Amino acid sequence: MRSSTRAAPTDMTDSRRWERLSKLFEEALDQPTAERAAWLDSACTDDPELRSEVSRMLSAHLRTGLLDRSIAPLEDEDLQGRLSQALAGRYVIEETLGAGGMATVFLGHEAKHDRKVVLKVLQPGVAARIGAARFLVEVRIAARLSHPHILTLIDSGEVDGLLYYVMPYVAGESLRERLVRDGALPAAEAVGLLRDIADALAHAHAAG
Repeated sequence: MRSSTRAAPTDMTDSRRWERLSKLFEEALDQPTAERAAWLDSACTDDPELRSEVSRMLSAHLRTGLLDRSIAPLEDEDLQGRLSQALAGRYVIEETLGAGGMATVFLGHEAKHDRKVVLKVLQPGVAARIGAARFLVEVRIAARLSHPHILTLIDSGEVDGLLYYVMPYVAGESLRERLVRDGALPAAEAVGLLRDIADALAHAHAAG
């Protein structure tokens, strides 16, 4: 179980607030259902409004049935089918790379430029809570980012009620896979990696 995260004050910028909201939502999904309300109380002590937003997102998520992890594979298949049909002629959806409480990530092929891409689609319950307008604001912020350690935004939009965005596909193993295979990174490599991550985060925060 992840440790609780205290919410930031309510006067943060919209993009930083959405970042915090997303993280709290993901972590709330990791909590046992019976303990979720108490966990939210603890995590959002300084920001009751943020707690209410997370609670509403969880309620919307629950109404779609997505909190039942036993039906997740069927949900992924349904989502992939809807996305494939809606984006036919532009992207071919090949497989699911991963899924979480906020979004599902697919590997796809972009027809126009004959290249592999990654499509990230918000879960329907989350999309209903956020709305297309707010999603597009976040996408515009992401589209302005230009940094060697931040993937470029290729495309985004709303199709068949699904909110999605597209990024380049980068082949190779994830940091998690590397750590599982080799264990802890050498100190010098870990410091360099953290420096790159911090630099990318600073750039993103500076962009708004």
